[in-house]
Amino acid sequence: MRRSISLISIAFTAFSVVIMASVIYGYRVSARSRSAASEAAQPQPSAELVASASIPRLRISPQAAADVASQFLNRTDAYSVQLAEYNGVQAYKVTFSSADVVYISLDGQVLGSEPAPVQLADLNAHRKARDDGGKRGGGGDGEREGEGGEHESENDG
Repeated sequence: MRRSISLISIAFTAFSVVIMASVIYGYRVSARSRSAASEAAQPQPSAELVASASIPRLRISPQAAADVASQFLNRTDAYSVQLAEYNGVQAYKVTFSSADVVYISLDGQVLGSEPAPVQLADLNAHRKARDDGGKRGGGGDGEREGEGGEHESENDG
């Protein structure tokens, strides 16, 4: 009986090893075909793209962008510098304390500027408040002391 159990155990182990080896082989073949297909599917870069990539782009610092913007507006009160998009191009957005904004490209060129938004005061609101000041006094029931008003009393019928 021990001999039959040993044969069954050996057969099961051999079967497991064969299955495991075929799974590993299939995985490796599949991985190679996927990598070959992805390499073939990648487009080759054009000569223009290679030429443009080989030209180094100068990138100025945020401090240098603030200096360029200060010279452009002839002001020295730069408030903040941050990266932003201007007309689809990455640029530095330099904001001044007066809310004026200048956009500087990453290579140091002025792309554009925006003046501070203008807020108009409503002069009519001030006039209305002044004119209504005399009409809106005191409160109460509208009678002054000593003046008799015409009111119906409860006794009038």
